[in-house]
Amino acid sequence: MQFRAQFLLLASALLTSAFATSDGISLKLQRHLQNATVAKRSTEVTADIQHPAFYWTTEFEFGTPGQKANLLIDTGSMAILLYGSKYDPAKSSSKVDLKFEREARYTSGSLTSHIYKDIVKIGDAVVKNPAFGRIVRGDLKFASGVDGIFGVGLADDVFGTGPSFTKAAKDQHVFDKNVWQLTLRDNGPSTLNIGKIDETEFEGQLGYTDITPGRVGWHTHIDVNGKRVSATLDSGGAYYIWGNRDEVRAIVNRLGKQHQYRGQDDRETWFKCDDLPKITFKVAGKEITLSERLMTREHDNEGWCKLPIIQVNGARDWNFADPFFQSTSLVFDIDNQRIGIALQK
Repeated sequence: MQFRAQFLLLASALLTSAFATSDGISLKLQRHLQNATVAKRSTEVTADIQHPAFYWTTEFEFGTPGQKANLLIDTGSMAILLYGSKYDPAKSSSKVDLKFEREARYTSGSLTSHIYKDIVKIGDAVVKNPAFGRIVRGDLKFASGVDGIFGVGLADDVFGTGPSFTKAAKDQHVFDKNVWQLTLRDNGPSTLNIGKIDETEFEGQLGYTDITPGRVGWHTHIDVNGKRVSATLDSGGAYYIWGNRDEVRAIVNRLGKQHQYRGQDDRETWFKCDDLPKITFKVAGKEITLSERLMTREHDNEGWCKLPIIQVNGARDWNFADPFFQSTSLVFDIDNQRIGIALQK
């Protein structure tokens, strides 16, 4: 028995070494579109917002042998949560049952997950025993073909019982560089690079901004048309940027353009499509202007276009989501606690 145990330990070590990918991996992302309700934590927003949602996914494998799941890449989340139908712990010889459940509450529902540790594989990279949740009940639904969330947050310990994927990968030296580069496009190929940076995805050089000390997640500050706002960069499906209502209206009023407020609680801002304002973000020495394509992707039959920024009452932070991601290539630098930003090519 002792010899067998030593052999299994050696085999496990060799397996992990064989799949270590210090040069990094490059993956194509799939895009999923659905009409959805915002599913952020109830402490972050005050009410549901009905809107389309983009989900950008790639394939992961969980356990031994690997069980495949197509997960949303979410820089606004710390945790991995996948549907129970996509991971059967009884079929994995490498599982560790932590005998612990966690409920995550959102404005539009909740999810309860049983927490496990197991081998997780993405591309050719294998990470041993990050903690993740197998969803056992709940009323939140994702788009068809999306099997759960893969959080790329900065938390070391997401459940109080084990390391996050990013923490485990760093501790196990899976990559030479602990960076995640996201380049998202709805009119072209979308990519995820882990452990390396693909400079062909952007113009010029990356500019870097440090994340805000003492804040959880990819948080920084961004200048929006001259107004400095508290910002979280979140790839987790939101079709719009969300901003503090008072701050959004202050910016809109300074634009000097004809506009209307519409929708539930007048959260939407509409401009004449033939007289659009210039919306510019400044951060990390870069100036990013929302393209006409993004400014006009929602319009009515009377020549009005919807600003892709939604007003949220009482929001402390702005949530920089799809329109910002589709304008930039972003590098989430875990080693140096900073965010790299450049204009997409």
